[in-house]
Order: sequence, then structure tokens, then C-alpha cells
Amino acid sequence: MKTSRLYLTLLSESDLDEAIALFKEPDVMKFIFPMVDKSDEERKVILKVKIEEICQDIGFFWTVRNNADELMGIVNLNPIPGKTDIQIGWIFSPRFAGQGYAYEASKLIFDFGIHERKVNPIYAIIEEGNDKSVRLAEKLGLKWSESYEEDGIKINKYKYQ
Repeated sequence: MKTSRLYLTLLSESDLDEAIALFKEPDVMKFIFPMVDKSDEERKVILKVKIEEICQDIGFFWTVRNNADELMGIVNLNPIPGKTDIQIGWIFSPRFAGQGYAYEASKLIFDFGIHERKVNPIYAIIEEGNDKSVRLAEKLGLKWSESYEEDGIKINKYKYQ
């Protein structure tokens, strides 16, 4: 998938080192509570599981790159852990913030989920305080549906239906 400014490819083993480097950038993992305190090796194991999910057609993780082939972020469309509900999520480097790239890439994946995979509803799981992700979810058309706590962290669940 691509636009005039970026292209997306499914996550592969060759992306792992760059993905780990992305995770180390300031504030990238700030609101990804399951990954915050993980080591590089633990994160790599998690990403390898995501690659297996892609191969088994369970979930999707795309790398987002610009035309200079720089890894800008990752967008996912996959089951919420422990559930069958499907979520969309995104992680982007702050180096590319404020330029519309996260929306552009997420919109491609959102449309893929709705039109090609016939996913309905689609959720976004967003930690309290992650205002940028709230704005992006709302721009995609998701609406707040509920709040809950997980491991002492307030989570807001957004829904598109």
C-alpha cells in the first residue's frame, strides 16, 4: 500500500532492528503500556510473534516508510490481546510528527480493514493522556465507547461501527 508520500509493507524479520531502534526514540513507547518496560530482546520476541500472526492471517503489522526509505512508524490491525475484537494502532517517530503521516498511513489501514477485510467494528485502545492518538482515532471516525483500568492504567476504548 502506498500514497505519494509513504509506503507500507508487512513487518518482516529484516525490519526488526529498525523497529527496535524506533521503540527507543523519545516518547515513542510512552503510551504503549505492554511494551514500556521490555528489553530489546523481549520486544524482538514480541515482534516475531507478530510476524507469525501475519503468516497465519490473524493480524497485520505494517512498517511505514517515506520515499527516502526511512522507517517512520508502524501501524497494526490485529486482535486486542485476549479477545477477538480487532484494533487499529500506530507508533510513529517524533521526527515525523505534525506532518499528517500518521493519519495518512492509518487511514490506508483503516480503509483496508473496513473495505477489504470487512472488519466491523474496529477499536482503538488508547491510554489516558495520549491526546495525539485520541485526535487521530477521532479523525478516523472512531468514537469513545468505554474506559477501564488495566494494570493500574486508565484505558479508553474507541469504536468505529
